[in-house]
Amino acid sequence: MVNLYEVLGLPNFASAAEIKSAFKRLAFQYHPDRNPNNPQAEEKFKAINHAYQYLSNPEKKAHYDYLLRLGYDPSRQPVRRYAPVRNPMQRRRAYVRKMSPEERAEHERYVKAAPWVAFGIVGYMFFIVYSLFAFIGRINYHWAYEAYQQGKYLEAEYYLNQGLGTDHNYFRALFLRGKIYIDHFGFYEEGRRLVQAAIDNAEIEFPEFYYYRGLANSYLGNPDSARMNFMYAFAKMPPQKALYMRAATLLLFKNQSLENAKIIFNTMIQKGMADEAVYSNLAIIAHLQEDYVSEVKAYSNAILCNPRNAEWYYKRAQAYINLAQIAESCYDWNIAKKLNKTIQDETLDYFCESYSAKTNN
Repeated sequence: MVNLYEVLGLPNFASAAEIKSAFKRLAFQYHPDRNPNNPQAEEKFKAINHAYQYLSNPEKKAHYDYLLRLGYDPSRQPVRRYAPVRNPMQRRRAYVRKMSPEERAEHERYVKAAPWVAFGIVGYMFFIVYSLFAFIGRINYHWAYEAYQQGKYLEAEYYLNQGLGTDHNYFRALFLRGKIYIDHFGFYEEGRRLVQAAIDNAEIEFPEFYYYRGLANSYLGNPDSARMNFMYAFAKMPPQKALYMRAATLLLFKNQSLENAKIIFNTMIQKGMADEAVYSNLAIIAHLQEDYVSEVKAYSNAILCNPRNAEWYYKRAQAYINLAQIAESCYDWNIAKKLNKTIQDETLDYFCESYSAKTNN
């Protein structure tokens, strides 16, 4: 991994103005239009654009600067340190007194027992140290969770970093860090890795962990994996409408994965969580698939949920036009105009006026 500041030719912690100025200069220099058939210039332009997009975001820049201040250096190579070889000191051979048979037997008993005694002492000390580190990790997690609840995500990240330094397998801290990365920092790949580590270290299954793995997969462009994660989580947690809606709309609008989004919206209907928003999104999917019969059905259900919403009548009127059902379209269009005086559509006015004149004649 390279240092984003170095990509832009800037020192660490450069200001937003310096970042913007460097980006303009380098983007002009390496733009593909100015360097046709030059793969190296194209790769350089992509790296410059990525660095600028990341560092121009104040929140991401603050987190990146925070990591640099902690000593993180993306361009640093690991340094191997070798212990010096020392020659053992030669000692004079000590005089060993011959033991009697009774002393030898006693000595052998001590020799046999010594490894077990040593093992017990080491195990006890390990238990004490592990318990201390685990306690420190949980204290830091408690402080991190309080900061998270207050919206202080950088402060929460600081405490999580301290806690995972002493107990790097504590699954709650791993999940909270992954959740912050996914929801607030936009580090989706790292967030997915942390959530996966939380799943691997937890003694029991937590459906929320799989839900957030699904969010990360969706943001990373893996809609099929995301949908499987979502459905697995939903099967094990109480129905929460907001979680279903976030998952489905991400699949629909972020990934343009119509079938995966439709599966979640239909699951919401089966679980009794349907409302006009669910049906309107199903109507959008049907329209994109040119399934106008399903679009009419979805908008009809949305109207049943909210009969005073002019938009649903207007959208259903447009769907009827695509089905060449002019009478039904004009009926809905007239209702929409009564409910919303400001709504306008010259195409529907033209069809309805022509249809009215034809029927009157």
